[in-house]
Amino acid sequence: MYPPQQPQQPQQQQQPTFWASLGLVPKIIILIAVVLLVTTLLFGFAITNIGDFVISFVKVAIAIGLILFALSAFMQKMQQKPYSPTEDFRIKVVSKARLLKPPNVYRLWLRGDQMRSRALIGNLEGVGWIPYLTARPKKDEKGGLIYCKDKRGGIILNKEKLPIPEYDIIEDGDGDSIFVVKQGFLGLGDPLVIRCHPQYHSEILGDIYIKDVGLAPFGEYFYPSKQWSSDITRNQIQNQLEAIMGAYFKSLDLAQTATEMSIAIDPWFSKILATRNEELARAPVPYQAAPQQGLYR
Repeated sequence: MYPPQQPQQPQQQQQPTFWASLGLVPKIIILIAVVLLVTTLLFGFAITNIGDFVISFVKVAIAIGLILFALSAFMQKMQQKPYSPTEDFRIKVVSKARLLKPPNVYRLWLRGDQMRSRALIGNLEGVGWIPYLTARPKKDEKGGLIYCKDKRGGIILNKEKLPIPEYDIIEDGDGDSIFVVKQGFLGLGDPLVIRCHPQYHSEILGDIYIKDVGLAPFGEYFYPSKQWSSDITRNQIQNQLEAIMGAYFKSLDLAQTATEMSIAIDPWFSKILATRNEELARAPVPYQAAPQQGLYR
């Protein structure tokens, strides 16, 4: 008999804050009142000098607007986002591409095969390379396939009752060029990341031209339309493999962090470890006699 399950309590919805519950018009009225109050406290108010008061009001409104904008941007940067393996991999790719950007690369353009017209995408702030990943079956010393096994040592079969081989993820040798384009005001927005096979772009020197008239978004990247339509399956599998590898390395980092925290939390083990380190530090170093040949004659 299973123990009776406790009924789940309905989750209480979080009540919105006072500012969030207000409409647009009340917010505007409150902001104007605050600006008027601050302007009056700083510069005073006189009926005979309305013009200077209006100029001061505009200055204070601009200053408060800039402060609110800076605080909003700071809060968005500090807000912790949920973990995403594809986003984490993209962030690493962008950081490496910024470091590897050649100094003689400037802007990225869209241009058709005929090279008759062009459209500016933006200024480049990063250029990199991502190799394609392929899965190849593992083989033993005799060249036979290695199959997946369960805990008891039995070979695992698929739906067709065939053994499932083990695979290694390796680099294929081919890959995509990565172009990181500045976006937003003063380049402070999220960058535009474009993956492009070398056959679809010009030489990486000066201004770079993508030999296509449009970009196709998928996942965290943009692809030239021709590249995306020519091999959709490969592009999808490539993104899936990168997500799997990113999640795998993230799990290793979390396991290491959990192990270190568990060791630090246990006072008894920490005391034993510290005592052992002190004993090793006080232990005499064994003297190793140097070979006599060749030293003195």
